[in-house]
Amino acid sequence: MLNQKQLADKVKSYEAFVTNVLQVDLAKASNVKAKLQSELQELQDLEHNLKVLQQARVCASVFACSGQQSIKTQVDVGSEVLCSAHIPDVSRVYISIGLGFHLEATLEEAPRIIGIRKANVEKKIQAALDQ
Repeated sequence: MLNQKQLADKVKSYEAFVTNVLQVDLAKASNVKAKLQSELQELQDLEHNLKVLQQARVCASVFACSGQQSIKTQVDVGSEVLCSAHIPDVSRVYISIGLGFHLEATLEEAPRIIGIRKANVEKKIQAALDQ
């Protein structure tokens, strides 16, 4: 049986373990999860924007517009500062595939690529939650 001093020492060691190890690990895991969920949200937003572009392209073909469609938009350049942009051809998009590389894809190919990236991010989220 443990006496009071031994018991107090044991409690202090457990408290130190919780504070120094478990809480630090929890904070790291929460940061990783938040980062991955942010990336997943960006992919979902991209998927939605591609659907809008595809619908606009279909509408343009119905009204016999030229095959090369351009759009005007505003781009967030950081700190919620917007800059006007003109995109002369939206038939192709560039998708970040990681490590600074971008893949050029048509509007028809892009959803498949985004689906693969979303599945990969969801696996990473699940792995982070399992730890």
